[in-house]
Amino acid sequence: MSHPGVARSAGYAEAMTASTGFGARLARSPLAVWVAFVLVHIWLGMLNLYGPGFPFGDVTFVYEPWAQDALTNNHWVGINSPWVYPIVAIVPMLLSAMFGMPQYPGTWLCMVMVLNAVAFGVLTGWGRSRARLGAAWWWVAFLVLLGPIALGRIDSVSVPLAMVGVIVIVGYPRIATVLLTLATWIKVWPAALLLAAVVTSHQRKRIVA
Repeated sequence: MSHPGVARSAGYAEAMTASTGFGARLARSPLAVWVAFVLVHIWLGMLNLYGPGFPFGDVTFVYEPWAQDALTNNHWVGINSPWVYPIVAIVPMLLSAMFGMPQYPGTWLCMVMVLNAVAFGVLTGWGRSRARLGAAWWWVAFLVLLGPIALGRIDSVSVPLAMVGVIVIVGYPRIATVLLTLATWIKVWPAALLLAAVVTSHQRKRIVA
């Protein structure tokens, strides 16, 4: 007859093993990482729109007025007055006004979510690359840690462009160059990635060409 304590320990060990096995299967599931990706974006979107402390302040108090001033008064920041970003940064700000200013915050969020989804699809091979699932989970975790600002800054546009550029740089160096250059003209920091590619890649001639 087994001791009750031994039986409880064995049951606990079995439960832990089953839980660990389920977690491992979940981590290897392309569907699971996509579901997590979508849920995190919905959560971040809600926080930006309805959270306390104006987490969406850059979009609603800075980008939107700049876009409205350009479209209404023909006053273009970066041309008629100085500003802090490279000139192409105005493009996503203007695109977010395509459905009207009342829909500006929602349009911005949809634009960023679509860009992130495309980059996420490239990263995961659209569900076919299990080898990259670890990186995909890290991105989801990073979004959670960043919170609302992950979707509410101009960097939210340059990040997915730069990410796709880095992923495809070996197979498609010219496409990578275009994406990294575009990302740099939105926010300067991707220039470091482009410089690193030129310095370290054996295809540097195709990158520069």
